[in-house]
Amino acid sequence: MNRIANKVLRLLLISLVIVAGLISGLLSLELFTRLVLRFPPSGIERSFHIYPGDTYKGTTAFEHIYKPHSAFFNNEAGYKIYGRNNYGLPGKDIAPGSLKNVFVMGNSFIEARSTAPDRLATSILDDRLQDEYPDQYRVINLGTGGQPPLYGLYRLKFWEGVFPADRVILVLENSMLRETKAWQDSVFAPDERFGTPVSQPPSPLLYHLSRYSAMVNLIQSGDYYRKAKLEREKQVKLPSTKETATDTLRSYLRLWAVVREYHRVYGDRLMVYSLMSSWYSRLIEIDCKLEGIPVASDSKFRFSDKYHLGEGHYGHFNDLGNRKLGLQLYDFFLLSGQ
Repeated sequence: MNRIANKVLRLLLISLVIVAGLISGLLSLELFTRLVLRFPPSGIERSFHIYPGDTYKGTTAFEHIYKPHSAFFNNEAGYKIYGRNNYGLPGKDIAPGSLKNVFVMGNSFIEARSTAPDRLATSILDDRLQDEYPDQYRVINLGTGGQPPLYGLYRLKFWEGVFPADRVILVLENSMLRETKAWQDSVFAPDERFGTPVSQPPSPLLYHLSRYSAMVNLIQSGDYYRKAKLEREKQVKLPSTKETATDTLRSYLRLWAVVREYHRVYGDRLMVYSLMSSWYSRLIEIDCKLEGIPVASDSKFRFSDKYHLGEGHYGHFNDLGNRKLGLQLYDFFLLSGQ
C-alpha cells in the first residue's frame, strides 16, 4: 500500500515539475517577446456590434476599442512600435473639453500606422487648427486600412456617441475604388444591435489570449501576415485583365454612391478631399460641386516618390507626405469657410 502511495506521490511531483517548467518557459517567452522584441499585446479592451450582421468583407467583424496609449507594431518602414492615443485611436491625444469635433475619414493613408502619432496628417491638421483657433477644434482620426468606404460610416456613427461630429472630412484614395465592390454596399443601414457591446465574440482562443499576451499576439500576427503574403502572391500569378472604360466608370459610380450616403447622413457637415488620380479627382470634383459638397483634390503628390516610404509610390506616405497632406487639409478647411 505504501509502495503504491509512493508511486502516486512520485508521479504527482513529476507532473508538478513538468507543469512548473512549462509555465516558467511560457513566462520566459512572454518576457522575451515584451522586453527584448518589444512586441505588444493586441490592446483590445472591448468590442461592439456596428456592422449589419456582424459581417465585413465576408468575415465576422466588430468595432474594437483599444486601451488608451496601447502599443502596436508596424514593419513597413522597418520594425517600429508606436502607441495609440488616449482614446485608443490613431494620432496624438484628443484634447478634453467642449470643442468642435473634426473627423477625418479614409483608408490606411489616413490611419498611417507606419508614422509616429504626432506626425500623422491628422495630427498636423490638429496642431494648425489649435494655433489658428485655440481651444475651438480637435481632430479625430478614423482612418482604417483596407476598409470599404461605406464601413467607415458605421464607425463614424458609432464614435459620434463619444464625439458629436461638427465636421467630417472624407479623404478618397485610389484603392478605395477596389474596395467598393457591390452596389448593395452603398447603403448605410445599421441593424438593431448597432452600438451594443459584444458579450462573447465567436472567435478562436488565440484572439482572446492576444489581448493580454504579447507572445500570442506575435503568433497570430505572424499567421495573418503569412496569409496576406500568400494572397498577394496568388493575385500576382493570376492572369492580368485590362480594365475597360465601363469597369472604370462602374468603380467610380460605386464610390460616388458611398459619398452620397455620407452626404445624406451628414449634410453640410461633409467635406471631400481627393488623393485619387486626375481622372477620378476631376469626376469627384464635378459631382460634389453639383451636390453642393465642399471638395478639393491633389492628384499629383499622391503619386510622387518624394512623399512615400517605398519606391514607385507603392508605400504609404512618409513624414514629408503626411505633413503635406495635413497642411493641405488645413488649407481646405479654411477655404471651406470654417
